[in-house]
Amino acid sequence: MLFINLFLENLKKEIRIKGTDIFCFGSGKAFDNFFNEFSQYDLLKYVKAIADNKYHNKERGIKNIQNIVIPIISIEQMVHDINIGDVILITTAAYREVISQLEQIVKLKNIDYCLYFMLKIKQNDYDRLRIPIPVKLSIYNDIRIPKTIHYCWFGKKGIPVQYKKWMESWKKYCPDYQIIEWNESNYDIHKNRYISEAYKKEKWAFVSDYVRIDVVNEYGGVYLDTDIELLKNIDDLLMNDAFCGFESPDYVAFGLGFGAVKGNRILAEIKEYYDNTSFILEDGTLNLKACPVIQTEIMKRHGLKCDGTFQIVDRMTVLPSRILCGMSPHSFRVEKNPVCTYAIHHYAASWVDSKFYEVRQDIRYYLERQKDDDGYCYIE
Repeated sequence: MLFINLFLENLKKEIRIKGTDIFCFGSGKAFDNFFNEFSQYDLLKYVKAIADNKYHNKERGIKNIQNIVIPIISIEQMVHDINIGDVILITTAAYREVISQLEQIVKLKNIDYCLYFMLKIKQNDYDRLRIPIPVKLSIYNDIRIPKTIHYCWFGKKGIPVQYKKWMESWKKYCPDYQIIEWNESNYDIHKNRYISEAYKKEKWAFVSDYVRIDVVNEYGGVYLDTDIELLKNIDDLLMNDAFCGFESPDYVAFGLGFGAVKGNRILAEIKEYYDNTSFILEDGTLNLKACPVIQTEIMKRHGLKCDGTFQIVDRMTVLPSRILCGMSPHSFRVEKNPVCTYAIHHYAASWVDSKFYEVRQDIRYYLERQKDDDGYCYIE
């Protein structure tokens, strides 16, 4: 099979011009999520059938989505019906197994295929570049936020060498800033139930989720995750009452870096959420609700529009993702000419399992098979 990865509009155009069909593989949640998320591209009407391993020989099922009825068929039936020029769109999280399976079928040797999550990545990276960046990112002409960089390092282990290299950029571009590390020696890890339980379970990232909100709200200044590399001085961002950034159009993420004068109303509300929340739930499971979800939910109450654009929400300046999130959260690539980027969040993601790194490697593998220049590149 031949891998292709196009922008969704280009895939639709190619299918329409050739007069060919899309055969999807996988009829579950991934299928639904993909076609619902990108319904504006009207790809469903080009889907002739959905192949699924749970159907055999002449068995058939029905998929009804967005009032369009699509037959679900066996692999054997798909192989029988497919023609050169048709495209197989793999719409299942088990894409590795499906690719291996289909590559064994001789008739599919010259059939193009694409992966639903790679189409999403390609499109999201493209859309990210189209969000406008204002010339002025501050609301004042003088610095309001203290020149202090806070960071957290709990667990009593040494900071990895690679992290230290990224942190060196803080001194390089902000040499007159005070840098403060918060750890067990200078912060009360039993300040509330949430942080005490997270610390007990050695979930350091969740400990930091609370501490960074607390210390910036208490003292003012800027917080940076240890896997953030600065690309330029951030003085002009301090000419706000507070600032944070979108990670994607759907979520703000304070882990990218944020700042505020002390006593910020939104930070106080986020802190209050944690003060009234347990990390260990009644059934013994852990409360692993991601901090961007929490932050976004609270900021929406203050008027945040989840569209990724520059806006001011209750004195909090919210920046488009390219400002603080120099590395795409979709493809883990950076812009080739990052003129508006202040920082790269390297997504070290020390709290996630190995599955994250496997998928990240797959993303790079497929993107590097492309020859087109879409404005992004990988860094070592």
